[in-house]
Amino acid sequence: MLNIEGYHDREYKKWATIKRIGPHWDYMAVFSAFLDDSGTHDGSPLAVVGGVILSEKGMDDFQKAWHKTLADHGVRIFHSADCDAGYGEFGGWPKERRRSLSLELSRIVSRHASDIMAYGTSPTDFSSVWKGLRLSDIGVRNDVYRMLLELCFHRLGDWAQRLPPNDTLKISVELGNKKASFINDLYIRGSQDPNGRRLMNITEISFDPKELPPLQAADLLVHKVYKYHPHLGTDTMEPALQELIDNHDMRTIRLWRREELEEVMRERLTHDKHFRKRKQQ
Repeated sequence: MLNIEGYHDREYKKWATIKRIGPHWDYMAVFSAFLDDSGTHDGSPLAVVGGVILSEKGMDDFQKAWHKTLADHGVRIFHSADCDAGYGEFGGWPKERRRSLSLELSRIVSRHASDIMAYGTSPTDFSSVWKGLRLSDIGVRNDVYRMLLELCFHRLGDWAQRLPPNDTLKISVELGNKKASFINDLYIRGSQDPNGRRLMNITEISFDPKELPPLQAADLLVHKVYKYHPHLGTDTMEPALQELIDNHDMRTIRLWRREELEEVMRERLTHDKHFRKRKQQ
C-alpha cells in the first residue's frame, strides 16, 4: 500500500516519474482508480463497491503481466463470477484451475497496485437503517450502491489530498454503468464538500470497456470480497482474497453490520445537515 509522506519518500518514488514542472524538474505521479461493484442486484445478501489504484508509471507492467497470464490460460477477458462458477470462458475448467488463475491475477494486483479499497454491507440492513434514520428527509435514496460508492469517493478524496500538489488521480468506471449520471453528480458535489474531502486532485472520470485489465482487477477484488470475506463467517478465506488482504491495509476493506452501518450513516446525516446549512448561507 502506498503511504505518501512527501515528494522524496522512497515508496512514493516507486510510483512517480521525474517531470518538468515550471522551471524545475521534480517527481510527479498520475494515479487512476478503477471501480466496480458486486452483489448490487435485487435479493443479494451483500453489496460491495470498491476497486484498485494504479500509477501511470506502473500501468504498463501491470497490463503486460495481466495480458500474459490470461493468454497463457486462453482467456480473453476475466470475469471473476464466471471464473468462480465455471461459466463462459471457464466452462469445463476444474475448480483448482479456476482458483489458480484467480490467485495468479491477485498476485499481479499485489505487485503493481498502489492501493485497494472495498466497502460493503447488507442491502436489507441498509434499508432498515435508512428507514430508522429517516434519510429520505434529506434526499438520501434507499439505494445501497449509491451509499457505498459515495464512501469510496470520500476515501479517494482523502487519498488524493495526501498527494503532492502536482499529482493527480483519475477515476475509471465500467462503460455502460447504469448509475453514470449519479457518479458524475457525486464528483461535482465532492468539489463543494465542507469537510475538506474535496476532489480537487481528481481530474477526470471516465467510463471504459471491461477489456481494460485494471477494471477486470477491480471486478476480481469486489467479487472475492462479496463471496469470501471472513466477516461473513466463512470457515476459510479463498486464497486469491487472502493474497490481496495480506499485501494491503485491511482497513481499506470494510464490511459493516447493521450497528456499524447505523453509526456510519449517522455521521453522514450530520455531515449533510451541515452541508445544506452552508449552502443556504
